Amino acid sequence: MFYVVTKGCYSDYHIVAVTTNRGVAEQIANKFGGEYSWGRTCIEEYEDGEIMLRPAWMVTFDRSGNAVGCEACEDEYDYEDIGRVIERGRGYDRTICCYVSADTEEAAIKIAAEKRAMYLAEKNGL
Repeated sequence: MFYVVTKGCYSDYHIVAVTTNRGVAEQIANKFGGEYSWGRTCIEEYEDGEIMLRPAWMVTFDRSGNAVGCEACEDEYDYEDIGRVIERGRGYDRTICCYVSADTEEAAIKIAAEKRAMYLAEKNGL
């Protein structure tokens, strides 16, 4: 994971620093983080570009947590969703979609199941 410390917006937007250490990024953001009229210091997170060489998957779970779909993603924009968890529908028809990167469909389902569990635990305050 890369942490990019940025500041500004529009034509003033610029990168302050790039690091692989979140703690270092936070220290830099604090050091240069004074508020000013065009924005504040932010930390953006990016996966290593090598992730785009592995397959991306969208795994869909039904309300009970059963994997009901696992679809390989091919578009470059799908890789921006890796790590995201999205709830769709309501009530009984609710599904949860997890976007992951994995070498096989089986690995994708396992990784997505863990992401789903963490998402639900966090949502329920656990």
